[in-house]
Amino acid sequence: MILNVTTGTGFKGILSYVEKQEKKELRPEQKPEILQEQNIYGSAQEKAQQMRFVADNNSFSSRPVLHVSVSLQENEKLNNQKRDEVLNDIIKELGATPENNQYQIVKHNDTDLEHYHIVINKVGFDGSNINTSYIQNKCHVIADKLEQKHELERVNGRKIVYDPSNEKGYRYTSQEERKANEQKKRASKVRDKSQTVEDKKNHIKSNLSLALEDKSITTPEALSK
Repeated sequence: MILNVTTGTGFKGILSYVEKQEKKELRPEQKPEILQEQNIYGSAQEKAQQMRFVADNNSFSSRPVLHVSVSLQENEKLNNQKRDEVLNDIIKELGATPENNQYQIVKHNDTDLEHYHIVINKVGFDGSNINTSYIQNKCHVIADKLEQKHELERVNGRKIVYDPSNEKGYRYTSQEERKANEQKKRASKVRDKSQTVEDKKNHIKSNLSLALEDKSITTPEALSK
């Protein structure tokens, strides 16, 4: 699972983007799905106004928009229950709660790769502000933690990973670890490719055997009848 995160100043722009309001040419099956809206409602503009009203309660939050894109590994699919558990865990790990924060979760359907967008108001109803210092590193740790918790496919090569035995809850990986993980990843791809080739060979052999066994089609005697 890959988490990419940015912070910003404008709610309307990011909400319009994740809802793809400018993409009028999308087919029905390609249109985004709003999976969850917490403490906001209406159009993108109306939701942006509601979030801005709350954000203005904290004058120290110059960039109140928190946008997280969530991408799964290739060919990895989650059922709806597991998907919701993972996405809500991401929000919780980032420091937002349904009681105190406004946020939206949207699924994009215009690519083959399953991915989601989460837009969070960093400023809560109580005026608190989610700390986004070193937020990209934090997202690496969150992703690694939730991969283990939900038994998702692990992403290799991270420089920082979840480690509950460490006082800080994370640790930095060594160059040797990253190199070993990358070698495992390449070896896995080679095995998958070899398996695909072998499957094709077996499929051809199987169909050829069936064709040869069908004498009503393949023998001159059958054709002369």
